[in-house]
Amino acid sequence: MKNSGINIHATGIVLGRQGFLIVGPSGSGKSRLARTLLANATQTGIFAALISDDQIWIEPKTGTVLAHRAETIRDLIEVRFSGIVQMPSIRSAVIDAVLMPVSAGSDTERLPNLYETMEILPQMSLPVLRLCADFNPDVAMVKNLMQSRMGGQHAPF
Repeated sequence: MKNSGINIHATGIVLGRQGFLIVGPSGSGKSRLARTLLANATQTGIFAALISDDQIWIEPKTGTVLAHRAETIRDLIEVRFSGIVQMPSIRSAVIDAVLMPVSAGSDTERLPNLYETMEILPQMSLPVLRLCADFNPDVAMVKNLMQSRMGGQHAPF
């Protein structure tokens, strides 16, 4: 399958019925956060899948953002300082939000804007959820943050 859309530096995952792009600069912990959340979802009986690590293709599709794996790195994910390992991936998924790994440093905003968004494609923004790997993020945390973003409505996990 030929990739289409725009190639961005991000990792894509699905947790339950929601798709997420994990964005940040190189070395920010995108792959680590993806592996942590995917493992936690699997351990708790929630569907979890990698779309693509480090590179992902995105395109608009009927008012949503559709993400496709980069075929050149299909079924691969980085383990920093150890190498590249095999992990099954799915071809594509709708993306519902952006996850942004942050560090627990002095320059990290402790209470970021609850309604922060990121323009992923021209005139298409997604909610941003910031997660600190130092505090053991899990699927329940992502679900709670999504519910907060949706005004208390049940997040469809």
